[in-house]
Amino acid sequence: MSRRPARIASFVALWIAWAAPALSTSPAETVIGDASHAQWVPYGNGKASNARAADLPGGVALRLQVRRKGAQPWDAGLSVQLKDGVQAGERVIAGFYARAHTAAPGRDTAIVIARVQQNGQSYDSVIEASVEIGPEWRFHCVQGPATRSFGAGSLELGLQLASEQQTVEVGPFMVVRGGEGERTLLPCETRITAR
Repeated sequence: MSRRPARIASFVALWIAWAAPALSTSPAETVIGDASHAQWVPYGNGKASNARAADLPGGVALRLQVRRKGAQPWDAGLSVQLKDGVQAGERVIAGFYARAHTAAPGRDTAIVIARVQQNGQSYDSVIEASVEIGPEWRFHCVQGPATRSFGAGSLELGLQLASEQQTVEVGPFMVVRGGEGERTLLPCETRITAR
């Protein structure tokens, strides 16, 4: 029998224990997706594998190696389904743990385009930003107003990685809607305003 289900269950339990105190202190925000209900799914020309990550809740990350720069940033990446939708103009914050395992030749950081987007057809963007990922684990946040309304089950968080030849490790994520100003329940260590 595989140990994978047991590792996933312990990862989810640790994530919930880590996030629960924050969830109870920010009633203006609503979680629309997190690691307790969905997992990263790799796509495109990257090579995915699990990696040990002692510094993360659960101790496991997903590593995606992009062996060659793509013609488009979305030629390799990761995505994860979100459970709820958003209203046009509503604040959305997407946060995720990531670190550069190997940056492109001549660079110190990896480049990731983070998007909350429609999960099919035209992949319309809700929020989007380019994020520079360094070699240390950080919880990166992208924030902005939703460009339009999308219903429950129609969104995903996508990380496009084919901008460079690089290897990135990704851990737990959380996406919230609502709230105002700079306050958030997410433990943002870097914060970027969506374009």
